[in-house]
Formats: sequence, structure tokens, C-alpha cells
Amino acid sequence: MKNIFYTFLLNGFCSFLAIAQIPTPDPCIDGTQQTCRCESAPVLCTIDDLDGYEFAMSDFQHPEDGPDLFCGDPNSAPDNPTWFSFVAWCASLELEVEIENCNEVCLTGGPCNFLCNLLGNCSSGVQIAIFGDCNYNEVVACSVDDCGNENTKQLSIPNLTIGETYHFVIDGCGGSSCDRVQINVIGSCGTQQIEEWSNPLTGPEIFCAQDTVIFQSDSLDGAATYYWFLDGILLDSSNVPEYPLFIPDTGSYQLCVDVSNLPCVPITNQPESLCRTIQVIASDLQGLALNSRETCPGDTVEISMIRTGNRPEWTNLIWVEDQDNQVLAVSDTEMLSFSHNQCDSFIAYGLQYLDSALSAPEVGSIYNLPDCNRSCCNLFREVFIFTDMEAPIFNNLPEDVMYSCLEAVPELSELSYTDNCIGFGTVLGNEIGRDRIVDTGTWTRTWMVADACNNSSMHQQRISIPSAEAFTLTLSPPFAEALSNEIVRVEANTSLQAEAIGSVDWFPAMNLSCTECLITEIRADEDELFTLVVTDTFGCREEIQFQLTIREPDIEIYIPNTFTPNGDGINDGFTLFSNAIFQEVELMIFDRWGSRVFYTNSISPNNESSGWDGTIRGRPADTGVYMYSFRLYYSDGKTETVKGDVWVAP
Repeated sequence: MKNIFYTFLLNGFCSFLAIAQIPTPDPCIDGTQQTCRCESAPVLCTIDDLDGYEFAMSDFQHPEDGPDLFCGDPNSAPDNPTWFSFVAWCASLELEVEIENCNEVCLTGGPCNFLCNLLGNCSSGVQIAIFGDCNYNEVVACSVDDCGNENTKQLSIPNLTIGETYHFVIDGCGGSSCDRVQINVIGSCGTQQIEEWSNPLTGPEIFCAQDTVIFQSDSLDGAATYYWFLDGILLDSSNVPEYPLFIPDTGSYQLCVDVSNLPCVPITNQPESLCRTIQVIASDLQGLALNSRETCPGDTVEISMIRTGNRPEWTNLIWVEDQDNQVLAVSDTEMLSFSHNQCDSFIAYGLQYLDSALSAPEVGSIYNLPDCNRSCCNLFREVFIFTDMEAPIFNNLPEDVMYSCLEAVPELSELSYTDNCIGFGTVLGNEIGRDRIVDTGTWTRTWMVADACNNSSMHQQRISIPSAEAFTLTLSPPFAEALSNEIVRVEANTSLQAEAIGSVDWFPAMNLSCTECLITEIRADEDELFTLVVTDTFGCREEIQFQLTIREPDIEIYIPNTFTPNGDGINDGFTLFSNAIFQEVELMIFDRWGSRVFYTNSISPNNESSGWDGTIRGRPADTGVYMYSFRLYYSDGKTETVKGDVWVAP
């Protein structure tokens, strides 16, 4: 049963429906009938009501009540039209119109006299058409080219829209009128019924009190008007199945839609109204809480939302922007931890929204803040800073010092410090002037540290070398090229006396006959750069480098020009001989007519048994000359083809 809230609608429609359910209307006689014009023709609830309907046409001429041209035909104009409007309840339709006793008229006016007939200007009969509107813009079907006879006129009308109103016109050719016109509907055009709902109402189940949201229903065949109700109260009606809904107050509501096609199908008929429950809510975000609004660089600021509720429908976002409004961090929970290693100020934002049209900020982007006066959202912001006003302090400051030689000076070390924000740490110093010291001299080591807010401290140390004795170091040969596994002898020469040598060290130590000798032998394995370090008894040192480069051996290939496959164990197979390394070797043998008699891709160089044994299909080959083709695939990916001929001797 329909809901009780339709009662008031029925009261409003009742008298109208009683008038609308009319019998088949009178044809146009003198211009006073409703059927004389498309706009005023009563709407029949089904074309089936015209089945078998007969009437006599009037010769009352009113061409202004039809289209300028019927269906665009330049030879067909309106004269005395009669209009019937109907609602379609089928997708296709066939009509026929029977006519009798149609008078002949002259197309130039008046009766069809001898001269008019002689000039071929006489006409009789009717022309029929169906339009989708009364502006004649939508031509649905036409039969306007069969004048001059009393044949039965037929219309085949496909692609009708169920529930749409169409306009059927009968007009005399040139103003002709027929004593008898009968309209026949072939078959049936269905019943006056709107289809049932297939899908639920679409639209948000939950939305914000200040939003306007769109709800949509199925577009039902046969429906002309859609009625929208909220908690049983009619909001509005429309001719499309969608409605923009605005509800200012929070709460739970029932939204319903119903349909009609007046005057044929009132709202009280099937289908039943389509309803759904919706929720209207408001934001519960009250602000942002920060564990600190001013802290040291490197510390963590905890940002959290202050909420008065926990409805899961809300989307909650927290993000941080710098002073250039660039997004640095985003969280889709109700908390965000943010840390920064320098002094700077930032803005924390908290956003709660329901509007799916809003997008979340992305790290690295500039986010356009939503207007929460127009969108379903709530936005808060808080400023916080990382700051530090105190400089770090160095611990255990090194004093100025002198050394006996340059090599005895220790490596530059790190210096420890303490700081009010970062606690403690170490920093590596910088040497100024050491690169200019050859034997003796003075240079400065400087340590400098700055915190994240550019508060800095500095310490300097002076290092002096009063004197030093240098010595020379050479290699013979200074460099070498060798084949793999070849032994290379290297001899180091120094100006130091033997007793003045403190240590001898070769690096790296692999493939050396002696790593602590001035003379050593190197087994060539791969390209390598060796370093020799000689230190005297004072701690002074010299070093020199030796480059060893591996060269590839020259590739040699030998292919015999004859072999004797006679089974005596001497020269019984044919293959190639080489010092090269191959990934694969192919061999093809051809007879003197160019036919291939042997093939293999598993040749082992230097192995006769892997080559051709001098047979063809299991039988000894005839003595004579054969052509060969070796395809060589080297280990480095290169290929080569070697061709020639070989003599098979007895």
C-alpha cells in the first residue's frame, strides 16, 4: 500500500483525473475542437483507445495548426489537420488509416475542375505523421507521399520511449477531406503501468548539515514526474530522477521518491515509493593539542586532535606546513609526530571533513585550504617553532705542539663538545697550511661546531716541525704489462742506508713473494695498483706506486688442410687448433656440389675426436676436397666465421 502521506495529493488530483479520463475526442470540424491543434489535443492514456475509431473529416482549412512542411517534404504542407495525442506504453507500434469517399481538390485552390486536372494539380486522400513534440522538431514517423488515392495508409513506428507523449496527425492532401476515416492499431501497445524499481536510491547515507547533496533513482520506463518526500512531507517534483537535497539540522531522516504519469498513472499506482534512511551530522573537531609550541631542533612535537565524539564517518587529517606553505608531513589518523633539525617555525593543521570532493594534502605540494563555510569540514591551525640560543662548548682542548718530522704528526682527530639542545657530539677539524709543508714549518688545525640555529664555537691548535731529513724512493721497472700468471720482478731503490730503514710494506699483499722486502716478485692475476711504503727510524716515510696491467695473449688459430680418416690413430679427425677460449664452436662440411654432409656445434678445439671423423651418414667419405665453415663464438661475445677446404686422404 502507498504511504498515507499521499492522501493530500489524491485530493488535489481527484477532479483533474476525472476530467482527464475522457473518451476518444471529437475530430477537428470548425476550429473549436481541441483536436484542431497539437497543443490542445487531449492526451489518450493509450493509443489502443483509437483502435477502430471512425470519423468524417472536415474541409475546414487551418494550415497554421501544422508544421510548415510535413517531415521536410517540400510537396507536403498542412491544410486541415486533426491531432490525437497519446502516451506510449510500447517500444514500437504499427498504425493504419483506412479512408473512403475523399473529395478531389485543386492544389491552387478550389475544386478539381477540368483545367486543374489537365495541369495535374488535383489531389485527394490523406497524409499522416507522428511527432515527439508540438514544435514538430522530433519527427517520429511519416507517410506523406501517397496522395491521390484512397489506399490504406500505414505507419511503422520503432524506438518509442515508454511513458512519453506523442502526437498523431491526419491531414487532407491539398485540403482534401474524406467521408470516412478509420484508425486501426495493429496489435496492442501495452498497459498503463510504470516499471518497478531495480536499484535503491543512490546518494550519501551520511552527509554534513551544511551540504547540498544529489540523490538519484532509477529512470523508470513510463514515469513522467518524480516526487521527493522527506519524512512524509513533499519537498518537490521533477521530470528527472534526481534531486538536490539540503537539510540544515542534524538527525536521522527518511527520504522517499515516487512517480506518476498524469493523467494516465497517478502517484497512488504502482510502483511503491522508494525510500532510504539518511543521517545528517556535524563536525566534532574542537581544536589541536601540541605537547610543545617551542622546543629544541631535533626534538619531536606531538600534534593531536581534540574531539568531542568518535563518529567513524569523518575523515581526519593532520599535516604540517613550512612558512612557504609547502606540506612536509601528513597523517590520516588523529595524531602526528613531527621533528626538525634546524631552527624554524611551522604551522600544524587539523582538518575534519565528510565531503568526498575534498582531497588530502600531499607531501611536497602546496595545499589549497578548503572553505569550510561551503564544504562539510572543520579546520584548525597552530604555530610552533624549533629554537636554540646557546652555542656548543668544546671539551679537552688540544694545546699547541711540536713534532720531529712530518710523518710523525698524528692524523687529525675529532674534538668532543657539549650543547644545551643536542647534548654532546664530536666534530672533525680542518688543517690550514699543511699542504705547503715539505720538511719543516708550522700550520694550524681548526675545529668549528655550530648548532641547528647557527650558534657556533671554534678552537685552533698550532703544530710545528723544526727539522726533518727526506729520502728518495724509486722502482725498477716503474710499471709493467704481463700475461696472466706471468711472474714480474720489481726492485725498490732508496737513498737510505740499510740501518736507517725502519719498515718496508707492500699493499695489497696478495700475489707477492715478499710483502716486507725491497725486492719482490708479483704473480700477474689482474690489473692492480701496488703501493710500497718505506719508513725510516725517525718515523718519516715515503711511498711509491707500481701499476701492473694484464694483457691478452695473441689469438692463434690453425686448421689442417688434410687428414687421413683411415683408423690408424694418426690424424683421423678434422678440427681446429687454437689458444683462444670459446663459448661455442660450430662446424659445417660441404661436398664439392655445395651439399652439407656434416654439422656439429660441440667442437672442442685441439681435440680431433670432437670434429669430423671423415664419414658421411655413417659411411667413409670419398677421397677428395671438401669445404668447411667454422663459426667461432668467443667468450667476450664476439663471433667469427672461418672458411676453407680440406683434403680427405686415403
